[in-house]
Amino acid sequence: MKSSTRHILRTARVLCWLVLLGCIPGCGDRTSGMDASTSGPQVRIVSLSPALSQILMDLGHQELIVGCTPWAPAGLERVPVVGDLLRPDLERISAVRPDLILVQPTQLGVDPGLAQLAAQRGWAIRSWTLNRLEDIEVVLEELPESLRVAGVDPAPMLSSIQQWRKRRDLLLVPDPKVEALGETVVLFGIDPPMAFGRETYLNDLLESLGGLNAIRAPGYLESSLEDLVVLAPRSVVILATSPGSALEQAAQLRTMLGASAEGLDIHAIDGADLLVPGTRLLDGVQRFRARLEERP
Repeated sequence: MKSSTRHILRTARVLCWLVLLGCIPGCGDRTSGMDASTSGPQVRIVSLSPALSQILMDLGHQELIVGCTPWAPAGLERVPVVGDLLRPDLERISAVRPDLILVQPTQLGVDPGLAQLAAQRGWAIRSWTLNRLEDIEVVLEELPESLRVAGVDPAPMLSSIQQWRKRRDLLLVPDPKVEALGETVVLFGIDPPMAFGRETYLNDLLESLGGLNAIRAPGYLESSLEDLVVLAPRSVVILATSPGSALEQAAQLRTMLGASAEGLDIHAIDGADLLVPGTRLLDGVQRFRARLEERP
């Protein structure tokens, strides 16, 4: 297989993984056939991003969401599924009659068919990239204004944002337990190993806590067991969508590495909130720090 073909396949697999990162406990198989009712919220929002759905919910406006993805946060089980970042279902989006569509665009940008239909129907589209920790701040700066223009009082949202920032400033400080991890690889999959590289929100979080990412390359990376052995990190942090899944993957990785796992500190972490670049990252950070405190 040619090198360029392997690169394309790797990129496709990583992209599929990133779409699935929004799958947190409680989502499961979602309904996709609910009809739009004649009554409902004043502003009707379709969110094609689990992270943006989560932020909107945390700002107190879950009731505005009339369409979401199959991997939306728990609490939106009765909201119609209208596709996802890669495959928006234009027919279902039309059926829920949105006023505003929230998008976390892929590298290719907003889906052209969605953009064309929105222009025809008069739907507003707001898109935010959520690759870095600072990108969440941009959403928190701009989303209240987008809703204010649509007739939503921004005051409660601004109060929630202020409280979130206070908590962020308390949690995202150097932690001796994180510093003690040494050079660390943070994985969101093990077969093959899928790692958070530089210029990602997880790298930003790790550095804020005093950690050091052993991965030097930027982005979300697919590697191999051989790559991991050669890299020789001091610690590996495995993030999964439940504690049980994290423990299972940690055991599998140790088995897969065999003798190479000797001396490697592997941490299994409930990453349900850390795998979604939204406002609940802070809950994930708090659990991560507490988990490290449990270990001698």
